[in-house]
Amino acid sequence: MLHVSTAREWRGGQTQLLHLVRAWPGRAAVALPPDARLAPALGGHARPIPFRGRWWGGRALDALAAREGFDLVAVHDAHALAQADGLALPVVVHRRVDFRPSLLGAARMRHAAGVIAVSRAVAGVLASVGVRSRVVHDGVEPLPGTADREGVRARLGIGSRETLLVAVGALVAHKDHRTLVEALASVPGAHLVLVGEGPLGGPLAALAARRGVGARLHLAGHGDDVGTWLRSADVVVHPSREEGLGQAVIEAVAAGACVVTTDAGGLPEIPGVAHRVPAGRADLLAAALRRASADPEAGRRVARGAGDALSARFSIGAMVAGTREAYAVFLGDERQVTR
Repeated sequence: MLHVSTAREWRGGQTQLLHLVRAWPGRAAVALPPDARLAPALGGHARPIPFRGRWWGGRALDALAAREGFDLVAVHDAHALAQADGLALPVVVHRRVDFRPSLLGAARMRHAAGVIAVSRAVAGVLASVGVRSRVVHDGVEPLPGTADREGVRARLGIGSRETLLVAVGALVAHKDHRTLVEALASVPGAHLVLVGEGPLGGPLAALAARRGVGARLHLAGHGDDVGTWLRSADVVVHPSREEGLGQAVIEAVAAGACVVTTDAGGLPEIPGVAHRVPAGRADLLAAALRRASADPEAGRRVARGAGDALSARFSIGAMVAGTREAYAVFLGDERQVTR
């Protein structure tokens, strides 16, 4: 297996790729930019390629595949799909986003050996442009960290009785933290922690200041203590307007959190969510946050009740098995993609 990811940042897709490569029963490598944040974690699986354009990148992938004798190329983003256009080996596409692909992107996917969609919602979007796919959900593992309600509040400089809302995700437009900040203005006394990085950190802080909630918004940045944030929050909120599936939501439910989400993309496919509202509606999101904050333990019971279904559907083992099955179907049962 030769996987291709041109992303330099580390987000949910990179975590899933790392899980897949580490758990793969055969030989697997990842071609990615030398400065990709995922590269050090991959160790010996990493194959650095400075993607300098489609022609050069395609030649480099061809040479790498021939040199190491790979059977299949799996691409994990639209740019990687363009780089793999014209390769001699079969190409499989992993699609994680729920917006419509470009005409050229859809054409490339139709000519691929197969497409794996991260959710039924993504598969539906692909079907609308004539691309058939198989659904393989994300796999997650329990995040390290323990509940530290007093400790995280002391770190933030807020009182032990203050309501703490936590949102985990990149600070980019489609995650729609803007609507969440607007909603915060209608949740009296609550403090919101955004765990993640992205270009919208500054604009979100400025919006919070204009709405009079600047002191109640906390930008935590990227960290390794996500599990502690999830277990220490009164409510975990995910306000996306577009979402392929929602790995952060699966992790929050697995951590036993009281979770509020929108109905975007594949989010409704995740069990254990206490409150779900239409995307982009600050008023409805605020109302759900007030209800959840009034009785977070009720939301935690909803999460705990989904435990068996969650572990069966979203385990790393299930993700790897589903991926192997999809590859075998795409290539024909006689091909051995795990040797």
